[in-house]
Amino acid sequence: MALEPQTTNTYSGADVVVTYGGFLLQQLGDGDDAISVEPASAAVESRIGVGGSAVVSIQQDLSANVRIRCLRSSPANNVMQRLLNLQRNTGVGAPLFIKDPRGAEVHACDTAFVQQQPQSQHGKMASDVEWTIHCPVLRSDQGGY
Repeated sequence: MALEPQTTNTYSGADVVVTYGGFLLQQLGDGDDAISVEPASAAVESRIGVGGSAVVSIQQDLSANVRIRCLRSSPANNVMQRLLNLQRNTGVGAPLFIKDPRGAEVHACDTAFVQQQPQSQHGKMASDVEWTIHCPVLRSDQGGY
């Protein structure tokens, strides 16, 4: 029996592209959670009857929150603040796009909204600035390598 050839894939967080409102967000924060995509609800909910029968309800909620952590000195903070100000003045959101070019993962939202002004922290070390963007309808393909 012949052995299957082993494949090696690579990942680099530095290659992941995030655009919001048409702006490329750069100088993201340190850590494994610089970009986090969190669906708002489970894809299915089930109920089990007293006799053990089950019914599974398919949920249609495609909303999600995306957390973006930026270095304090990142120009992305200025972009995010301007988009938040525009959103407050006009009620208009902006498109969000996340893509890992080394794999097939992609997330896209036609109209996303900054959820709230980030918390401001100052101390001995420069802390990351964490922005939360709400996507009412996020289309995702988790893909693979």
